[in-house]
Amino acid sequence: TMRLALAALLAHSLFAQSTALLTGTVEDPTGAMIAQANLSAIEQRTSLRFTTTSDESGRFSFPRLPVGNYVIECQLQGFRRFVSQPIRLDADQTRQAQIVLQIGDTAESI
Repeated sequence: TMRLALAALLAHSLFAQSTALLTGTVEDPTGAMIAQANLSAIEQRTSLRFTTTSDESGRFSFPRLPVGNYVIECQLQGFRRFVSQPIRLDADQTRQAQIVLQIGDTAESI
């Protein structure tokens, strides 16, 4: 029965997906929150892309992201495109990011 219990535990761990939560805010240089900004969390090894939009309070959330290293991209007309430094997400972790968009052409990156 010990062998059966160990096999069941191993099977469960193989099928359980380790995920993390990435949340944050989008604001302009004055600190005003920005709604409707388009955000992507891109896992660097696989290039898997998750997308969301900031809410009316400038908040965003990427729930249940697979464990990995991500960059966040953020775009909105009238602001420069933002690309974060890599962010490491581990299992059952919650990370927060504060994004400050700079006014400028969307073709420009910061």
